[in-house]
Amino acid sequence: MINHPPKDAFSYIKYLIKPGLRGFFLFFLMTFLLLIALGTWQINRLEWKNNLIQTINDNLSKPPINLDDLLIEILPKDTNPDYRHVYIKGIFERTKPFKLLMQMQNETLGYHLIVPFVLENGAQVLVNIGWVPADINPETLIIPTDTINIKGIVRSKTGRNSYTPDNDYETQDLFSLDPLEIAHEKTWPLLLPFFITLTTPLPEIGKYPLPVDIRITIRNAHLEYALTWYLLALFWVIIFVIYARRKIDQKD
Repeated sequence: MINHPPKDAFSYIKYLIKPGLRGFFLFFLMTFLLLIALGTWQINRLEWKNNLIQTINDNLSKPPINLDDLLIEILPKDTNPDYRHVYIKGIFERTKPFKLLMQMQNETLGYHLIVPFVLENGAQVLVNIGWVPADINPETLIIPTDTINIKGIVRSKTGRNSYTPDNDYETQDLFSLDPLEIAHEKTWPLLLPFFITLTTPLPEIGKYPLPVDIRITIRNAHLEYALTWYLLALFWVIIFVIYARRKIDQKD
């Protein structure tokens, strides 16, 4: 009986680059690197999401500010204005409302009524004045005609994904709200690059629109995703080692 000397790590590496195991080793290496890359990407996403949540919490904790003062504050620093409480003063352009469709409130389908608002300096900002049931025509709603002071929360845009339908600017029906896109499509050069969601109802508007149910829920499961990818990489290493050792031992 022949006793083989014990193999060290370098002995196994020599086997891995031989034709019998070379293809599987390359497949293992590419898959392992992909799993590590996916885990690292989730770690980067975790850091980005934590910074976003911190920014939102910081902005929500700040006292309300006039919109002009907010612009002076954010423009030079290029900071994120999302979820800042602001006061604005101006007049609604009631003839150009948008409907942000597919909005649920109290388990009822409806839309958010988005109305351009002309500020005292001539600039425009889109204002989400509230939720309306789907069967109510926006033309029947009462919107103030005089100069008014209102309070709301700043938002850059609403989310969208590959399944979100395109906006219809002929019918003013929206499935996502991006002021930059609207400014381009409607040729409104003075439209500000964010919109405002009212936090208090307008005076004397009747039953609708209702104040939007603002719930800030940001899912942050990137750490769990990262650990999943890293564990898969570890299991893949274990599987490869077991398979490779069996192959090598069979050759001996």
